[in-house]
Amino acid sequence: MATAELTDVKSVTVTIDGREVTVPEDTTIWEAAKQIGIEIPVLCHSERMNPVGVCRMCVVDVGERVLAAACVRECQHEQNVEASSEKVEKHRAMLTRLLLSDHPTPCERERTTGDCELEELGRHYGLIDQSGDLLGGRGSRRAEMKGASRLLKKVSDPLEGVKNKP
Repeated sequence: MATAELTDVKSVTVTIDGREVTVPEDTTIWEAAKQIGIEIPVLCHSERMNPVGVCRMCVVDVGERVLAAACVRECQHEQNVEASSEKVEKHRAMLTRLLLSDHPTPCERERTTGDCELEELGRHYGLIDQSGDLLGGRGSRRAEMKGASRLLKKVSDPLEGVKNKP
């Protein structure tokens, strides 16, 4: 019986970035890409848990109106997937910038173990410089913090510099 069950597994053939792979039909695009050595970044996915696709970092172009989350989208027979096209990479860079805008750089994890996946993506997309500053926007994060510190001092003592009239 075990032999019959194994032969009942249907497979699909999918092309990812021009490379063809045949996988069981319930395989996700992310899993299929990994099998042929194509890295698709993920932030919310762990192989120990069920994928949820909420971070959207793993999006790929499957020829539909919107990009698909590769960690939850199952492969379809004769599907053509673009995992690293200009459109997909531009989306990932924009998403990384948005996530970094509310992320301390370097964060505690990066300072202690040096393995913050978000900051690694930030470096990959040229959004974080060698000193750990977020590039672009109104300047470095450290410069913004100094400016914010000066503003807080003014707010905390609004009468500073004002002379009392006799």
